[in-house]
Amino acid sequence: MWFALNEMKQQTATLLRIEEILLRLEKLTEFQIRTQQGEVKQMAVIDDSITALQADVTAQTTVLTSVQTFTAGIPAMIQTAVNSALAQGATPAQLQALTDLKTGLETNTAGFAAAIVAGTPAAA
Repeated sequence: MWFALNEMKQQTATLLRIEEILLRLEKLTEFQIRTQQGEVKQMAVIDDSITALQADVTAQTTVLTSVQTFTAGIPAMIQTAVNSALAQGATPAQLQALTDLKTGLETNTAGFAAAIVAGTPAAA
């Protein structure tokens, strides 16, 4: 009888220990679920940020392409105006300011393009 009672106490202690372990596992599982849910929320925020950044880059690309097209055409417009003025009797000296402006724009455009190339990492 004493043996059976002692064995029951041991089984009860073991069951209590198992219950304690199961409670800890349940808490760990809940923590893991909360952590995963937080990671999913963080990924959603990151995804939204990436989408917004992609939209910004697309908008900037559109604007920069327009600016590039416009600025690339200015020297040609100046040269057309100079040629027209020369054809109507203006002298090169009278048009020197426009010619200098055209040269300056071409130099600036070339410098800008070189700076972009220099600042762009090589493709991997």
